[in-house]
Amino acid sequence: MNTDTSLSFRRTGYNLLVLVLPVLLATACADFVDVDTPKTEVTGPSVYRDDATATASVVGIYAKMTELPYFNSAGIQMLTGLSADEFTNSALYSYGGFEENQLSAGEFYLLNYLWQPGYKFIYQANDVLEGLANSEGVSAPVRRSLQGQAHFVRALCYFYLVNLFGDLPKVTSTDYRVNLTLQREPVDSIYALIEWDLEQASRLLPRDFETSYEEERTLPTTSAAHALCARMALYRNRWSQAAREADSVIARAELFELPAPDAVFNYDSREAIWQVKQILISTFAGTWEAQVFQTLNDVYLRPTVLEAMEPDDVRTQWIGITTLDGTDMIYYPYKYRYLYTKVEEGGGLEYHIEFRLAEQYLIRAEARAHLGDFDGAIADLDVIRVRAGLPRLADLGIAWTQDLVLERVAQERRVELFTEGHRWFDLIRTGAAGAVLSGIEGKTWDATDVLYPVPEGEIRKNRKLEPQNEGYTN
Repeated sequence: MNTDTSLSFRRTGYNLLVLVLPVLLATACADFVDVDTPKTEVTGPSVYRDDATATASVVGIYAKMTELPYFNSAGIQMLTGLSADEFTNSALYSYGGFEENQLSAGEFYLLNYLWQPGYKFIYQANDVLEGLANSEGVSAPVRRSLQGQAHFVRALCYFYLVNLFGDLPKVTSTDYRVNLTLQREPVDSIYALIEWDLEQASRLLPRDFETSYEEERTLPTTSAAHALCARMALYRNRWSQAAREADSVIARAELFELPAPDAVFNYDSREAIWQVKQILISTFAGTWEAQVFQTLNDVYLRPTVLEAMEPDDVRTQWIGITTLDGTDMIYYPYKYRYLYTKVEEGGGLEYHIEFRLAEQYLIRAEARAHLGDFDGAIADLDVIRVRAGLPRLADLGIAWTQDLVLERVAQERRVELFTEGHRWFDLIRTGAAGAVLSGIEGKTWDATDVLYPVPEGEIRKNRKLEPQNEGYTN
C-alpha cells in the first residue's frame, strides 16, 4: 500500500488543473450539444484524400477520447465505481445520485460524461467508414487498418453504452436527419452490431504493434478485438466463446506477459493489449486516472476495497493512503502514479490501459468454471494470485465446486480490476448487485437501478427514444 502523507501539498501544486477543469467541461458540453452534425460540417472532402489525412481523422478520435476524463477513462470508472461499492463522494462534491443509486434523467454527468461522448465517438467512427468507402487516394494497407480501427472503436462505444443504458438508438451513418429520429433498438440488436464490428476489426486490424508509433501499444490490433469479444461473450453468458477468445490473446506469449505489479500500468507494459495515449492540458500530463484520483478530491476509495485484499497481497501498492487536513485517513487509487513526467526526463510515463492480459485470464477462468473445467479455472486464477504474491488455490486441498470457483473468480476480479470500470458491470451481470449494494449505508437500491436512465434532454429532442427505462421519469 502506498503511503503518502504529503498529498495535500502535492494537490496545492495542481490548483491550476482544478481551476481550468470547469472551463474545459463547459467547452466540452457545448461541443456535445449537437452530436449528429451534418457530415460536411465535420470533415469535408479533403479529409480522406491520402494516407496522412485519413490517418489523422482516426487519430482525432483517440485524441477526443482523452481530451477530458469521461466515458472510457477516469469518468466512467469514477461514476460506475460510485454506483457500485468502490468510491464514495468526498465532502466537497456530490455526483448527482450515482453513489446513492438515485439518479434522475436530468443528471449532468449522464449526458455529458457517458451518453453524448459515446455517440460522438460512434459518429466519428461512422464518418471514417463512410469517408474511406468514398476515397480513391488512400492505399489499401492503410485503408484496411483504419477501417478496422473504426469498427473496433464503434464496437467499444456501443458495448459501454448498452451495458449502461440498455436499449439504444443504432447510429450507423452520419446522416443527421436519420439519426435524430431513430428509435431505441433492443439489446440483442445492439450486441449483433457489436459482434459484426468485431468480426470486421479482427479481419482488418494488424496482428502486432509494428504499425504503431515506435511500436507502442496505442493502436488496436487483432488481439484488442479478441479481448473485447471475450468480454462481450462473458457478459452474454457465451462461455465457450469467451474462453476461446480469451485463449487467443493469452496464447500470444510473444506479445503479452504479466509483469510485476509496479510495472503493470507503465507506458511500455507488456501486459497492455491496447492503450490510449492521452492528450491533456499539458504535454507533461499523465493519465486522467492519476489527475482525477490524486488531485481533485472529488471521490475517495471505500475502505472495503483494501479490506477485500488478503494479507501479503502486493497489490496493496495500488492503493494510496493519506490524511485529509492532517486528520481523517483517506484512500485513493494509485494504479496510475505519474502526474507530470516525461520518459526522457526519467521515471515512467503511463498511458490509459483499456485492455490488459490479467482480465483475459479472469475471463477464461470464469468461462471455464461455467463449462465445468474447475482445475483450468483455478489454474488461471493462480496465475494472477502468484503475481500478487499470494498462495496458489490449487495447493489448498479444496474440493472445488462451481459455486466455490465462481466465488473465487468474483473475489479476484474485485481486487485485481478495482477502479478500472469493471465492478459495476460485474455486479449487474452476475445478479449480485442487490445483495451487495442494498446493505451499504446511504444507498437506496431498487431492481430497476441496474440501468441508468436515458438523458431527458435526448428524449426531449427525439420522442422516439421513449419509453424511459423502468423506474425513472423524464
